Amino acid sequence: MSEFRIEDQCGLSACDIRKAIGLDENEDICSILVLSDVSDAALARLLAVPHRGIIEKSRENFKIHGNYFRRHLRAGGLGLSLTTASAYTTAVADLFVRALWTHCGHSGDIPAAVPLAVHEAVSNALVHGNLEVPCLTEDPEAFERHCTLLDEALADPGRTGRRIELSGTRMGRTVEIALVDQGPGYRPAEIPAASGRRPHGLGLISACTEHLRQEDDGRCLVLTVLLDGNPPS
Repeated sequence: MSEFRIEDQCGLSACDIRKAIGLDENEDICSILVLSDVSDAALARLLAVPHRGIIEKSRENFKIHGNYFRRHLRAGGLGLSLTTASAYTTAVADLFVRALWTHCGHSGDIPAAVPLAVHEAVSNALVHGNLEVPCLTEDPEAFERHCTLLDEALADPGRTGRRIELSGTRMGRTVEIALVDQGPGYRPAEIPAASGRRPHGLGLISACTEHLRQEDDGRCLVLTVLLDGNPPS
C-alpha cells in the first residue's frame, strides 16, 4: 500500500490538496507536489519517479475538475495540472509524455506520433478552449486578426488563469491519456477523415492514436495509444 505523501512547497495543507484533487480522507496516493514557479526545468525534474503528480498553485482556481486525473493517479499513473499561462509558455506536452513513459516502465523509444498527438491536443485546449480564440482559417488576411485575438486573450487573467489537466496511465500494451480544459466547450464533432492537405486538430490527433474520444462537450479528450508503437501481432 502506497503512502500518501505531500511534498508541499507552497504552504498548503494536505487537507487543502486532498480537497483540490477530490480524494477521500484515507485514500492512499503517492507524492503530489504543489508548485508556484513553473518552468521546463522544474517540470522535467519533478515529473520524475517517484513523484506522481504536479499541481500549480492558484488560490483562485486550484480544484481538479476532471475525473481522469483522480482515476489515473489511483491506477498508478501520472497527473499534471497547470494554469493556461504556464502551460502556454512551457514544453508541457513533450515533458509530460517523456515522464509518463518512464512511469509506465517503458525504457524504449517513445513512438513519434504520441508527443505529436499530445502537443496538438494541448494546443487546441489552450488556444481554442481556455483562451477562446477561434480556429485560424486559410484566409491570409485572417492571420493578423488571429494574432490580435490571441494577444488579447493572453492579456486576460480570467482566461490565462483557467487550468489544463493532463493525466495518463498504462493499460496493458496501451496508454490512456486524458486532457481536460475549462473552456466553454463545443458540440463534439465527427473526427475528419484524412485528406490530401496536412492534417491538424482532431484529424491529426486521430491519425496519431489508436482511439480518440471526446467528452464533456469537447472539454475532455481521451487518447489511447500503443506503448511501443507496434500493434499486437
